[in-house]
Amino acid sequence: MIKTGKKVDSVVSVRELLSLLGGIYSSLIDVKHKGNLVETLSKEPAKSVSRRDFPVLREEADLEEVLETLILGERGYVVVLDKEDNIVGLITDRDIIEFFKEKKVGIRVGDVMSSQLVTMKHTCNLCEVIQEMNILNIRRIPLVREDGSVSGIVLARDVINFIGSHTVFKYITTGSYEEFCKLPSALVAREIATINPEADIGEASEKMLSQKIDYLLVASGDEIHGIVTERDIIYGYVVLSRF
Repeated sequence: MIKTGKKVDSVVSVRELLSLLGGIYSSLIDVKHKGNLVETLSKEPAKSVSRRDFPVLREEADLEEVLETLILGERGYVVVLDKEDNIVGLITDRDIIEFFKEKKVGIRVGDVMSSQLVTMKHTCNLCEVIQEMNILNIRRIPLVREDGSVSGIVLARDVINFIGSHTVFKYITTGSYEEFCKLPSALVAREIATINPEADIGEASEKMLSQKIDYLLVASGDEIHGIVTERDIIYGYVVLSRF
């Protein structure tokens, strides 16, 4: 988050960082820094990819307003301001999941999951996955083998951590964006986590928190039915159960 004094100037999230690596901001690497990924990361100011159109609420807002803003804003966070527009804090999807973690409401995971699951071949390179995430505005893509089985899942935040932790430099020598793009997506893929479609969304909340993830693949046996995310769980609480 970028601040001017106590005021919030603009916000940088995983979405914006992902756009730098293969979306609307990628020209900063290609054109401005002539394809040099390392130079871009070390010299380009964060404000270049920040957004001013971020969701806000006043500190006196009630829980229902927070939930509705998170659902309608589709950003995964809301900035909380006081009466003088000073920042008070930040509420994220994860905070809401934490709040409801032990609340069983009788809403099935299958009622809120997305059955349109986007997958890619496990042989895809990293930038192919990143570009697909940007095009479809999603943050999670399972990787599948030739036989249709799921080999792992790439999360947008894991891509960012791969770079932010400097792990990426174990695999590239020139520091160029082109070299980065050729890396196999399997380098950042993690094992999948699943949940049964009949499970309560409260159980899904607890599982996400305990495993420190923001999604679960919905499966019964070896059959994958779809995916449920923190946003879907919040939708279940807000729209279907009214908490």
